[in-house]
Amino acid sequence: TKADLLAQYNQDAVALRDRDIIVKQTENSLRQYFQGLGKSIEFETGTTGKYWIVQSPEVQNHLPSYYLILRKDIQLNRHNLGSIRACFDLENKINPKHGFDLVAPAVLRPIKGTGLWLLTQRGAVRFRTPPIEIEP
Repeated sequence: TKADLLAQYNQDAVALRDRDIIVKQTENSLRQYFQGLGKSIEFETGTTGKYWIVQSPEVQNHLPSYYLILRKDIQLNRHNLGSIRACFDLENKINPKHGFDLVAPAVLRPIKGTGLWLLTQRGAVRFRTPPIEIEP
């Protein structure tokens, strides 16, 4: 279930590696998105991708569900935050040093006959905040 995926990802994302597909956004769809010419983000398989697709055991409308999640080992920086924001709402102040948790996976569907995937619903990521030190 989605709840199981969230729990597993936030506790030990490496355990998902045996059932994931590494993907990246297509340059064309990302360029169109940033130019305001298109709202659809497409993904293609690629070993350098920042994302994983995980198939859910859940079925909707007689079709399998596919979730998009960020690779847990991603190096967040100002160069890739824009493309991540295209797929995920970012909660809290962005603080790569303290990591992040997946609040909701994004949802994808395969584009029939193309080998591509289409983003159909954005996900959400919450950045962890540094602990607050309280003086006695």
